[in-house]
Amino acid sequence: KGLVIDLRSNPGGNLEIVGEVADALIGEGTIVYTKDNKGNTEYIKSDKRKLGLPIVVLTNGESASASEILTAAIIDNKAGISVGTKTFGKGLVQSVKGLKDGTGYKLTTAQYFTPNGDYINEKGIKPTIEEKDESKQLDIAIEWLQKEIAK
Repeated sequence: KGLVIDLRSNPGGNLEIVGEVADALIGEGTIVYTKDNKGNTEYIKSDKRKLGLPIVVLTNGESASASEILTAAIIDNKAGISVGTKTFGKGLVQSVKGLKDGTGYKLTTAQYFTPNGDYINEKGIKPTIEEKDESKQLDIAIEWLQKEIAK
């Protein structure tokens, strides 16, 4: 009847995968968009499919990158809320380039923005309901879900 997604201490992952997850949850809308240093913008959007359940995302200061993309997609598209503390704030798209000698380097290729146009790098995402005590966050999430389900 409701869904809690625990992204606390989740450092992120693959942008393509988080796009697929968000697509299944939020309905038609923007998941995230990126902008490169030339101003080229690329949107990742979702289709009309929607889970149709109230959603709460649990976050903390170690929720980063793809975790933040999913959190913002859910909040900005009004598919749910977040509970916890502010996220890490990683709004850079980076690629790892390998060199012939086996070493490599990370190259920042773009910045990503939430569906509402917020640039979260070094700022993070403030939760809808702030609760610093991690032992209380799940209870608050369940309480919110129960109210939403009862509507």
